[in-house]
Amino acid sequence: MKNLFHPFVILVLFISATAFVQLQVQAQDCEPYFPAKTGAIIEMTNFKPDGKAESRSVSEIIEKTDIPGGMSMKVKGTFYDKKDKKVMENTYEVKCENGIFYMDMRNFMPAENNQMFGDMDASVETNYLEFPSNLQVGQTLPDGSLTLAMNSNGMALFNMNINITNRKVEALETITTAAGTFECFKISQQTDIKMLMNISTKSVTWYAKNVGAVRTESYNKNGKLTGYTEITSVKE
Repeated sequence: MKNLFHPFVILVLFISATAFVQLQVQAQDCEPYFPAKTGAIIEMTNFKPDGKAESRSVSEIIEKTDIPGGMSMKVKGTFYDKKDKKVMENTYEVKCENGIFYMDMRNFMPAENNQMFGDMDASVETNYLEFPSNLQVGQTLPDGSLTLAMNSNGMALFNMNINITNRKVEALETITTAAGTFECFKISQQTDIKMLMNISTKSVTWYAKNVGAVRTESYNKNGKLTGYTEITSVKE
């Protein structure tokens, strides 16, 4: 339980999911700002503050479907530890309708949880994390949230709450990683995780057209860098 619910793992799942985010589209158009071809793969590497790699995640588009007003895609996410051993895998769906990209917050819960909790009952309440089509510097984006309640034989075991707030488009900047140089929108946000203890983190992510999340920096409540993630490979 400790490994699957560690805040770093939750953040990595979030970054993996947003690797395929759409940032700016024409009105009522869902032309993607990510590789929208089946088989497209994006690799993200997670680093300690000193620059030492400690894990990586791979996101692959395995299915794309046209829907009224846009598209829906199924994405396979795989997470590897510092020894490059696969530690978790999940499949999730993202969609774009009428120029707005939607991501179900349930994407951030590892599929392994179902096996780990056995016959326990899990109740999940969530909303979509939105990326509006009219993205502009200075814009404030809608919040996202997830609540997980675990019960066994009618007895409450624990609750976990994740709230993503204060999402703001701060700037348009150029970022260079091992995968290349990208012109990016810089978006900051606050993530609050409440379970056995309360954890608050601030993150800043740079997103690029046709790519998605290029770099994410994570900070603790005191403003100290706790780690960062960069895109290291893009394959279409």
